[in-house]
Amino acid sequence: MKKILILVISLVFPYVLFAQTKTQNVFAKSYNYVNDFEKILLNAKNVVVVGISRDKAKASFSVAKYLSDHGYNIIPVNPVADELLGKKVFHSLSEIKQPVDIVDVFRPSEECKQVVVDALKLNPKMVWLQLGIKNNDAKGLAEQKGVVFVQNKCIRTEHKRLSLF
Repeated sequence: MKKILILVISLVFPYVLFAQTKTQNVFAKSYNYVNDFEKILLNAKNVVVVGISRDKAKASFSVAKYLSDHGYNIIPVNPVADELLGKKVFHSLSEIKQPVDIVDVFRPSEECKQVVVDALKLNPKMVWLQLGIKNNDAKGLAEQKGVVFVQNKCIRTEHKRLSLF
């Protein structure tokens, strides 16, 4: 019994170390995806955060910081800030001229349809409405354009969940 336990540990332990020490993109190449959003999330580079707050205690700031700390290039959008997380802040989505993988939205549900209209002009792979934010009209617009749409989920929580594998 002791030999079997040692054998199992010796087979599993290197895999656990591999999963915990590789970067997100190396890990993403070998992951068996369940949803399109998982593949996009783990392979994305540029994430727009619409509605990022200047208040470090708010979720929009802490989620953006988490994503930045995990290798994503954050593109902050806030109409009144000039710099957040050491990055130039865009006052609207229309100012962004660089490629975008994900548009992460921290705005009230009723504002999301217009946010998605503007976001789709950037040709993102995915639009993400954070936990507690839902708008089925916005979902329909994104899906008509073939853009993956996630609503009422926290991108940080999902990233942490996927990073456990």
